[in-house]
Amino acid sequence: MPELHDAALKRLCDFPLMVMHALLGFAPKALAARLDLSTLKEMSAEYVGRDLRRSRGDKVWRARFRGGGPGDCLYLALMLEFQSAVDRYMAARGAAYTGQIYQRLSV
Repeated sequence: MPELHDAALKRLCDFPLMVMHALLGFAPKALAARLDLSTLKEMSAEYVGRDLRRSRGDKVWRARFRGGGPGDCLYLALMLEFQSAVDRYMAARGAAYTGQIYQRLSV
């Protein structure tokens, strides 16, 4: 059953309107006010490491800042996971996904 909940929640995060409302509901108001939410765009969350192994994060979205240049963006990584047992390495997995986002952006 956890897989069904996991898939349903991830599916909700496919929609820009849902992501926009999550940002407006959870981000600091000063940050949300600076974002041009009409520019929300889903990014690839699939990564290929140096060892050529593939991995996949959950969802990554980008929104541009109002009045900013082309590179003035906020990247939002939505990492959603329903676990049936404790995963001692969940924080490391989240850090690895975030590192892969930064690595791809720096290329």
